[in-house]
Amino acid sequence: MYYSLSQGNQTQVILDPEKNEDWIELTKKNYSWEKYDEDDNRLDEYMEHLFDVLPELGNASDEDEEFWEQLSRGQKMFYSYLVFEGAVDNGGIFQFFWERPEHIYAFDNVLEILNIQPLRDEYSTFVDQYETVAKELEALQMSINYNNKKWEQQYNDAYDKGLELFGEEHELGEYYIDPSFKKDFHKALCDYIEGHLGEFIKL
Repeated sequence: MYYSLSQGNQTQVILDPEKNEDWIELTKKNYSWEKYDEDDNRLDEYMEHLFDVLPELGNASDEDEEFWEQLSRGQKMFYSYLVFEGAVDNGGIFQFFWERPEHIYAFDNVLEILNIQPLRDEYSTFVDQYETVAKELEALQMSINYNNKKWEQQYNDAYDKGLELFGEEHELGEYYIDPSFKKDFHKALCDYIEGHLGEFIKL
């Protein structure tokens, strides 16, 4: 199943991180973009205090469809954004398509809304490539028996076959690891959060 930003709740903050506008303003003051640090910045603060607390509030795993449907539209955007960045930073673009395919089209919408270039255009080519091998990738994942003592080897073999299908040449450009792009990438979502506070906190 693929998530959609239009699925479920849209405007209500059902899962309330219990932060207010004063906290937002203080965070903006403490984490200015002029003093951006890739490892300690405004987005990290928003992730810790506006999103990471939500699964516990929803009494659900952050991979549950029920959890997704409780999120506001802005929280859904934040979720898909974090899933993408976490997977890509850990193992590259294929890891995102392999491990969290449910977010593929939701994140495409996020890029459209935030208009992050050149990632937006490049990501579209990855989606096109994924769609040509999606059924084969799903079959490979279904072949893994997690009750088998050798499931890790099965997983690694399936992953390697999936990567070969997807094409190792399909990788993000060097711009993605450039600190100036990371800053723009992080700032785009923070700007959205600050411009749509009612989707993240109760006003």
